[in-house]
Amino acid sequence: MFTVYGLAGRVISGDLEQLARSEAVQSLARVRAAAAVGRGSEVVGTALQRVQSGGSPPLGGLAAGVRQALAQYEEAPSREQPLSLVRAVMSSPAFCLPAQMSIDEAWQALQQRGLSQAPVLGADGHPVGLLLRGELLPPSLMGSPDLPNPWHWQHLLAETVQQHMLSPVPCASPQTPLRQLARLLLDLHLPGLPVLDEAGVLVGFVSRSDLLKAVAHDPPLDLWG
Repeated sequence: MFTVYGLAGRVISGDLEQLARSEAVQSLARVRAAAAVGRGSEVVGTALQRVQSGGSPPLGGLAAGVRQALAQYEEAPSREQPLSLVRAVMSSPAFCLPAQMSIDEAWQALQQRGLSQAPVLGADGHPVGLLLRGELLPPSLMGSPDLPNPWHWQHLLAETVQQHMLSPVPCASPQTPLRQLARLLLDLHLPGLPVLDEAGVLVGFVSRSDLLKAVAHDPPLDLWG
């Protein structure tokens, strides 16, 4: 079960098939597909880091994680129950950002915690979007001769999270099967999703990294059950 939240509140709740018929989700899918092809997140991250003289986010460890995951197949099967639901792999509590926080503050908060994304909460405490640190540079500035101009960067960093977040954003529940989660992340080109309880309260965040870490450790994931 998934729930989609935006600035106007809850948009739709349902399974993958119901989400697939939602215009809000399909609009997000089209935007994300275009971003995946046409926007260079590494260039964006490097540019903003130069402005703030910050360090690069931790990107290493993928190859080691894959090797460790493959090594699991050479070991005896675990006696523990396989992980099959979001609640087993999600990060909790989830770090979140207020919609009216400045991009400058949000960037620094994410960098300090080694995070590449965070759910965004509205004034009522419900999620309204998702901020991706690698996509904070407006596409209109990519390749622009004004890109090195400090004024453009100052203007960008003074804008709010709400102006740059992805919205509406699908949210998983702790009971969501991991197979459905993985499918939605791939379909929407998203790095992760907020996790809400039955009352719509943010209880965690589940990312592709969480799935990879779970693959590399016992008990194993069960994506096909």
